[in-house]
Amino acid sequence: MPSIFADPQILTLADTAHSELEERWFSIGLASNGTMLSSAYLRTDAGNGIVKIRIITARRATAAEIFYYIGSQ
Repeated sequence: MPSIFADPQILTLADTAHSELEERWFSIGLASNGTMLSSAYLRTDAGNGIVKIRIITARRATAAEIFYYIGSQ
């Protein structure tokens, strides 16, 4: 399964528009298979230095998101 979380240049922003009850995050990154992906997710501290990630949505990044990712580097 491709993952963007190993991308050293991942772009991560707090998703404040959708974070009323839980802290929600939005990331754009290069997946391990070379595909640019966007993902919205929740992060939870599970203790002992372990972080659980619950994916809400993941999809191919749009052209605008790719442009934003490249511009942030």
